[in-house]
Amino acid sequence: MNETIPGSKRLQLKETWRGWDDYMGVEAVRKGRGSRNMSFASNGSWSAPPEYSRVLRKELGQKRGEVGRMLLRGDGVQADSEEGILWLRRAAADGNADAQYELAKCHEEGKGVDVDLHSAAIWYQEASNHGHGKAICALGYCYAKGEGVEQDQEMAAKLFLRAAQLKMPEGQYNLGVCYARGRGVKKDMGRAEEMYTKASMNGHKAATSNLGLIYE
Repeated sequence: MNETIPGSKRLQLKETWRGWDDYMGVEAVRKGRGSRNMSFASNGSWSAPPEYSRVLRKELGQKRGEVGRMLLRGDGVQADSEEGILWLRRAAADGNADAQYELAKCHEEGKGVDVDLHSAAIWYQEASNHGHGKAICALGYCYAKGEGVEQDQEMAAKLFLRAAQLKMPEGQYNLGVCYARGRGVKKDMGRAEEMYTKASMNGHKAATSNLGLIYE
């Protein structure tokens, strides 16, 4: 049974969320960061001209992403996956890497949308373009398994390398696997051990286990 928010709290929250676009547009004008020609729709949303600042877009994307996550997780409000996805899409369109990554996960796991591995790979790519470590690892998985993209072990290894360079334990571990098994790179147990060690030091349990197998 769905939990009901007492009184009109949920309605007030939704009005506040929808008012963020309005608020950010007004703030942009007040601070001289936007255009006085911004168009405001009757539902409180606004459309900014192409020249509106990167700073404003970043702030707006961040707030939209926060709303999407609250709705998807039911964090303090009644969960609403459909509306949560809508807000994540808006944040992702504003270039918010966290929202792009979470939207990709939703497509991969079928949370709030139908499972669509191709769309998942697209959004992982978008987030990766912004240097999102978890998205880079996830995109590496896509290429390693051929999910949503054509299987390409060399590309997977390159992505795991990028993630490892960002000191992502999952990237370090998977790069180690690539070296241990010769997937997308020349087999090199020395490099595999190096990557497993780094991942293990960062708390990756599977990497620690694989190190144990090397030392046996």
